[in-house]
Amino acid sequence: FFVTYLTTAIGPGEILTEVRFPVADHGMGVSFQELVRRKGDFAIVAAAATVTLGSGGTCQDIRLALAGADATPIRAQGATDVLLNQTPTQERIREAARAACEGINPESDIMASADYRRAMAEVYARRALEQAAQRAPATA
Repeated sequence: FFVTYLTTAIGPGEILTEVRFPVADHGMGVSFQELVRRKGDFAIVAAAATVTLGSGGTCQDIRLALAGADATPIRAQGATDVLLNQTPTQERIREAARAACEGINPESDIMASADYRRAMAEVYARRALEQAAQRAPATA
């Protein structure tokens, strides 16, 4: 759907009429974090995370998406690879945020350099994962 920055695959005469989101699973914590200069601006970097905890507090499902880290929003599979079936400790979450940002290719623009976006993507990925994990009740 996303082609590049601020560009979608919607053609002339087409309009998006509906978006459906599934109901969050029991035990799922969610978080959306964004770096903006002013409220309402486009995000310089953003991270959205869901964490589902199972018995014993281990991560049964992890999803992390990043915006501003590449030409289109990306699903950061590296976070899942690090946290799946693990307890989301502070150190594991930091490791997951680092892994999520490996290979990202942000562009520089008037708002931020590529290096700054790369550094902030990791910070906001960590914040989103931490908050989602805190909000996720462990299931029995």
